[in-house]
Formats: sequence, C-alpha cells, structure tokens
Amino acid sequence: DATGDATNMLEFVRSSPLQTNLAFITPAWQGTGRVDLTAALVVPIRVEQAPPLAVDLKFELGQVDLAMPEYRLVLRALKGRGEFSLPHNLTGEFSGALFGQPASFAVRHTPQWLTFEVSGRATPVDVYNVLAADITLPLDGDFSFSSALKLPMDGGVTQLLVNSDLQGLEVGLPAEFGKLAQDTAPIDIDVQFLAEYQSVSLRYKTIDGWFHYGDRIERGAIGINADPPMTAVDQRAIAISGVMPRLVLSEWVSTEGDSAVVLPLDWSISKLNVQEFFIDELMFADVSLDGQQQGNDVSFAFNATAVRGKLKLPAADVLNLDLEFLQIPQANIQATEHIGAPQFDPISVAVGEVLPAAKINIAELMLGDEPFGRWQFEIQPQ
Repeated sequence: DATGDATNMLEFVRSSPLQTNLAFITPAWQGTGRVDLTAALVVPIRVEQAPPLAVDLKFELGQVDLAMPEYRLVLRALKGRGEFSLPHNLTGEFSGALFGQPASFAVRHTPQWLTFEVSGRATPVDVYNVLAADITLPLDGDFSFSSALKLPMDGGVTQLLVNSDLQGLEVGLPAEFGKLAQDTAPIDIDVQFLAEYQSVSLRYKTIDGWFHYGDRIERGAIGINADPPMTAVDQRAIAISGVMPRLVLSEWVSTEGDSAVVLPLDWSISKLNVQEFFIDELMFADVSLDGQQQGNDVSFAFNATAVRGKLKLPAADVLNLDLEFLQIPQANIQATEHIGAPQFDPISVAVGEVLPAAKINIAELMLGDEPFGRWQFEIQPQ
C-alpha cells in the first residue's frame, strides 16, 4: 500500500515495465493530487524459469488534476476508484470537472480497445479549443455531451466519438441549419487522430460532412441532404453540394459580399440543387447553383429555366451581375383596358432603396412570356 502524488505515479508508470502496456501515458501528461495505491507485482529478474510479469493494482484518486496535451484536455478534481491488470485491463468510475463544469468519467476495456468515457457540458469556445481550429460560428449557450476516447491496443487509430442533442445551444445559422436554444438537434462527431492530421466527420440535421486539420483546417466536404462530395487530395477548400429546399441569397451573403458564416478556408459549391432560390423578391425554381470563395472574393453561377448567369462580389469592386437569360413573372395585377392606366413594377420600391452599387448586364430579358430586349446598366446609390 502507498499514498503519493499523481506526478510520482505517472513517473512510476513511465519508468517501469508498465510503460509497454500503458504507452498512451506519454511524457507530456502531467498530474497533481493524492493517489492511494494498493499493488501486487511480480517482476521477473532473469530470463529462464522466471514467472511472467504480473500486475494487480487498485487505486483511489483524491482531487487529482490531469493534463493530456495531445488531446488539449485538462481534467480537474478527479475522485473515484479504479483497477488495473495486464495486459491493459483498466477500469474505473470517477467524478470531477471538465471545461469548468461537473463531469463524470469512466474507463473500460476490451481486447481491442481501452476506452475513456466522459459526460459533461461544454460551450462553443471549449470545442474550438479542443479542435484548435481558427473558426467562429454563430453559436451561443452551452450543451451537454457524451464522448468516448478509444485508444487502440493493436496499433490502430485513436478515435474520439462525441454526441449531443445540443439543447441549450442557440445556432444562428441561416435556413434549416439554425435552431433555438430550447430545441434539440442531434449531432454526432467522430475524430480520428492520424499520423499527419486529424480527420473529423460530423452529422447534424441535414448536414453530413468531414474535415481534415493539422495545425489548422486544411480541407473538407459538406453534403446537404446528400453524401459529402468527392474532392481532390490536393484541394484546399471546403466542397459543398447536395439539395436545399429553399435558399435566400441575402441570408448567406450581404450586399457588401460578407458571408454569414466565416470559415477559416475558402469554399466551393458544386451543383447544389435549390428548389426555391430567392434573390431579393424574385424566386426561381429548381436552380442548379455553383459558387466559390477565394480570399475575399465571392461568386455564384446559377442555371434554371427562368435564369442563367453569374453573380460576382469582388472585394475590391462593385457587385457584378451578368445574366445570359432572365424571365420575370408578370405581376399578379388585373390589366386595365384604358390608355394611360398606371403601370406596375413587379419589384417593390423598398428593394430598390437598398440595392448596392452594381454593374448589371442582361443579355435576354422576358417579362412573363413577352421578350423585353437586352439591358445593361449600373446602380449607384445616392
């Protein structure tokens, strides 16, 4: 029996034959706090006719703090009891704190895995810190989660599984991707710690995606109501495709070209099928949308029965709308018979008052079924 500090216990493991079986305890791990230990050890001191190494440990943690830099985690005030025997039969139940909030911890084992289970609460900032990702999303509040850090005992890949219903977290994303704090929306995250980078896959609402990051996010793909698109190995962007029932352009990109969601990497949209695509008051059905962000420049290309063309939002210039074809439906107003009857614009004056500076080119314009010529003009707000 022995009582010591967590620092001494970690050093004991790292300097003894136990290091072979507990290789996940790296030199970077640091601990403080009381550890009570009961141990039975059989250590062979000669090669021939010696019994094999045998270990039977029982331990109790008393307010132990444990830092694991590889996973960017610090566990606080750990209390509880555990046991260990060879080859990696580590078990235990503990209470403590993570991210400054109460949490529960458990350790379990199978022949293939040693699993650390953690349940607690977190904020968006906690998630950013764990991922070490330079990203800020419109999130507010906190949420409960359950997670499992799975360490392979057969030379495989370390895996972190996280799931939550996100209740308590407000998600300020546009369209169907947002949620109120009181609502639930399950999310599942799977992080694999590979040799050169971490691979993150996630499922949230209609989103199915993955990202690769080392010191920062390097590439990724997002499928909306679809599987994530295939990407080139050397692509340094987030690829987006799938199906959206409704997309309001102003919800995603301001008239100044600012994105509603700021990502730490350029993005590209490929053949995103939008069932209802809104540009201000105009709605176009069944639009095939492509687009990209390169640095501060944003552009879109759209193709549908009623509209074909490109929209560019260059950072150093005004908005540029170049349309091959545009068909505007006639206003739902009864036609009058007498000459001099008032004419009605299908777009309200309120829209015109907030239009940005722009260069507009329409190669073919139709109002309803009537051709209305070719148009080219500029908008200069006063």
